[in-house]
Amino acid sequence: MNDGAVVAVRGLESRLGGKSVLGGIDLEVRRGEVVAVIGPSGSGKTTLLRAMNYLTPFAAGEVEIAGHRLRPGMSERTDAAALRAVRCRVGMVFQSFHLFPHFTALGNVAEAPRHVLGLTPAAADARARALLERARDGAGGAAAR
Repeated sequence: MNDGAVVAVRGLESRLGGKSVLGGIDLEVRRGEVVAVIGPSGSGKTTLLRAMNYLTPFAAGEVEIAGHRLRPGMSERTDAAALRAVRCRVGMVFQSFHLFPHFTALGNVAEAPRHVLGLTPAAADARARALLERARDGAGGAAAR
C-alpha cells in the first residue's frame, strides 16, 4: 500500500451519527516531508488525525504508518498489540494542549516514553533532554535566518 510513504491513507471514511465526516480521504507522506492539515473549524482535521492514531475508529479505508496497518473494526481489546505498535510511532499535539502543571518541561516530554515505550526514568530523561536540545537549536536557527 505505501509505495515508499511513511504514512499512507487510502479511502478513509468516518461517520458521526450517520453524517459523513471524512469521505474517501487519500494522503501520503514520505520521509522528510512536512505536511500541514488546514481547514475551517468542523472540516474534519482532528477526526483525520484521531483516525490515523485509531483514537477514533473509522468506517472504511486503510491507514498505514511505518509499516503498521489500521483497518475498520479494530478493537482495543483484540487488536491491542497492533494499536500499540502504531501509537508508539505516532504523536499528536492537540490545538489546546495542556502540559502537566506539576512537571517541568523535561518531565512533560519524558512522561509518554516512560509509559508508552516502557523506558526507564533515566532513559526517558536522556531522550527528553535530546529532544529539548533539538527544539532549542531548531528554534534558534530559524530565528537567526
